[in-house]
Amino acid sequence: MEPTGRSFPQLVALVVGGSLAAMWIVEILDSFAFNDGLQAHGIEPRQIDGLEGVVFAPVLHGGWTHLISNSVPFLVLGALVMSYGLPRWIKATGFIT
Repeated sequence: MEPTGRSFPQLVALVVGGSLAAMWIVEILDSFAFNDGLQAHGIEPRQIDGLEGVVFAPVLHGGWTHLISNSVPFLVLGALVMSYGLPRWIKATGFIT
């Protein structure tokens, strides 16, 4: 038995799947509740006001096609990084975003 009491697939589903689910929930809310108003908080090149997007960029996407095209690579690469453990996944995710 592993120290966390969870198997590797359960941990991947919880951490990586939960992170991806959060991105989808934000996009659903953005589309239906905010009428794509959250897009204004993304990264805007050469704009000082666009720097707030650095904080929000990990969960904001340019639209449904952007989110859909990022979902499978996020799951696959997230699972691969998780094979080195949760601390490594947190560090890699924090560094990349």
